[in-house]
Amino acid sequence: MIDPVILHIGKMEIRWYGVMIALGVLAAYWLQVWRGKRYGVKADHISDITFFALVAGIIGARLLYVIRYWDEYFADGDLLEIIAVWHGGLVFQGGFIAGFIAVIAYAKWKKLDIGGIGDLMAPALALGHAFGRIGCLMNKCCYGFQPYEGLCAIHYEKGAAGYFPVQGVESICNLLICAGLLLLERFGIAKRRLFIIYMMAYTLLRFVDEFLRGDYPQDQIHAGLTPAQVICLWLLPVLGLAYGTITWYNRKEKKND
Repeated sequence: MIDPVILHIGKMEIRWYGVMIALGVLAAYWLQVWRGKRYGVKADHISDITFFALVAGIIGARLLYVIRYWDEYFADGDLLEIIAVWHGGLVFQGGFIAGFIAVIAYAKWKKLDIGGIGDLMAPALALGHAFGRIGCLMNKCCYGFQPYEGLCAIHYEKGAAGYFPVQGVESICNLLICAGLLLLERFGIAKRRLFIIYMMAYTLLRFVDEFLRGDYPQDQIHAGLTPAQVICLWLLPVLGLAYGTITWYNRKEKKND
């Protein structure tokens, strides 16, 4: 049985969700600092990038969550609940888009190499997301289908049916994506394209693991697909085109050197 709250301080709750998000941000930051010299990026820039991406990401992730689940959780008029991210409720796609825009804006402002910044951030994003998904598991958000009493079944209440630990599966897969990206980096493969590879890998992962989710209202599922899967189907060809375009451009640059 999992209690999502670590401790109570008066009326305030400290939840595992927030702790895991914080640990994920720290792990992602230090992974970038450790590899920063490879890309000629100073620790100060990494700190700024992490800060702006985090703030924009939280705003974007919460905004998309509120939009998606307005009728279920927010239509009663409790406006303070909209900003209560410590209760859980962040949508990765919204956070990713907002954070991506913030990083691009910062890189343009500081005249940094966007391709190199993307390669630097890609493994760190996967690592931080792995921590975040453990937070989801402990907070009972983004949960798997129920009932499930097989290997590693999760029980949030005593005597209640178990849930499939889809958040844990996604966490492990994110760690594997991180390791794979670091290997590509180590051998100099797919330079300036690691970020695209990360996005493609996670998009595929998300499409598959959505079939194991149990937290979507039935009225949000169309043709057997969740809203996130529909986004994935639109995103994959765009990412494939982006990867091919960047590969062609890099080869063209080498020929001209």
